[in-house]
Amino acid sequence: MAEDEMKKDAVGSDGPGASKSRGNRWARASRRLLERGLVVVAIIVLATVIVGGTIGIEVSRVLASPGSPPAATTTTTTTTPASGPPAGSGGPTSSTTTTAPSITTTTSAPTQGQAPTVLTPGGALPGHGAFNAVDCSSTDDCLTVGADSTGAGVAAVTTDGGSSWQNRTLPAKVPELNAVSCQSQTDCVVVGQGAILATTDDGSSWKQMTPPTPDTTLLGVTCRMGHPCLAAGTSPQKTGPGVGQVEISSDQGQSWKAATLPTSSAGLEGVTCPTAKLCVAVGDAVMVSTNGGSSWQPKTVGGGMTTLRSVSCSSALDCVAVGPNYQGIYNPTAQAVTVVTQDGGQTWTRATTMPPASAAASQVSCPATAQCVLAGSSPGVSHPAVLATTTTGGSSWTAHTPPNGVTVTAGLSCPAENDCVIIGHAGKQPITATTNNGSTWSVQEVPPS
Repeated sequence: MAEDEMKKDAVGSDGPGASKSRGNRWARASRRLLERGLVVVAIIVLATVIVGGTIGIEVSRVLASPGSPPAATTTTTTTTPASGPPAGSGGPTSSTTTTAPSITTTTSAPTQGQAPTVLTPGGALPGHGAFNAVDCSSTDDCLTVGADSTGAGVAAVTTDGGSSWQNRTLPAKVPELNAVSCQSQTDCVVVGQGAILATTDDGSSWKQMTPPTPDTTLLGVTCRMGHPCLAAGTSPQKTGPGVGQVEISSDQGQSWKAATLPTSSAGLEGVTCPTAKLCVAVGDAVMVSTNGGSSWQPKTVGGGMTTLRSVSCSSALDCVAVGPNYQGIYNPTAQAVTVVTQDGGQTWTRATTMPPASAAASQVSCPATAQCVLAGSSPGVSHPAVLATTTTGGSSWTAHTPPNGVTVTAGLSCPAENDCVIIGHAGKQPITATTNNGSTWSVQEVPPS
């Protein structure tokens, strides 16, 4: 598809919808969600010729990978709801059902009061359980979250730096989880489609909450000791693009209220607070708060705005945000989109020296001043896993070979310099990968149940 056609289709991104499905995203409430739909389109097309498809990293109790599917068949039906058009739609509801052995995917536009569905890059896919995100409070202790093969939320913990994982039981009917942040081994907050959960005992028990804006799909969360807890995401409108949302907690995730954003703010995904006052949120816009997340101001990005999925700050001045370049769908040498600030978020510029073939990058973690690790992948699209590092605060990057055999990275967390955990998979085999020097990696398979 030509780039101008892609942009035309995408104009006006990471939870099951009305049908609890994560298929094609044709009726998204925001430009970001429609852009992600392009990736889903590529996945469905490629599924007819790629044997086996891409399989997410599955929690040990829910590993169940279907065999190689034949070409899928697709039917589309249109109905007109009696109560009027749904959110994000100007008319009848359109639903598309794609059928292959053991996999049925139905997608429809979200109705008002219902959080929109979002595809998380590298994570859960229809019919497959997967981890979507990981966060490490120390070099030993990490929590990872995602969904099982039915779309229900799942979580697992490690106390040995990712060498082994133990499942954690979540409350019933928890939806797919998209992001996690831990301020200690025992205290973590996780978020997803219309859901916030907090634990104070390493995931043994959970407090489940509805976001103050209940139709919001939350895609990013940050909760650090001495800093505010913030969650960022997008809620739909009846017409036009989705609206960015930030939820804020002053009691370490036990209760939440909506932050004040400019009217009709663009959808958001990643969020971080390098200090108790300075916070940054990214998505279809870059937003900065100087009062701990209570109110926000949009910032202009030099070189033009794009969808950003992750942001990390190595100091109160230095932050890096990254997002995939959708030209990578048809251009295998396309570069990732990375923007940086070195003045506490006041000005942002694009990095111009990204490695070739890094278009699928979607995660960044900055464990030390000016030092960051970038990773990502596009499931079902002909791009290998991406891995790169910077020692210049993101102004220049060096490509690295991903861990041996790793084809997809769904999440990345670096709790210390040269000490990172990746969740992903190698072909059909779910894996975790760890490093203690940044150049060599140890890959562990996730055993089936």
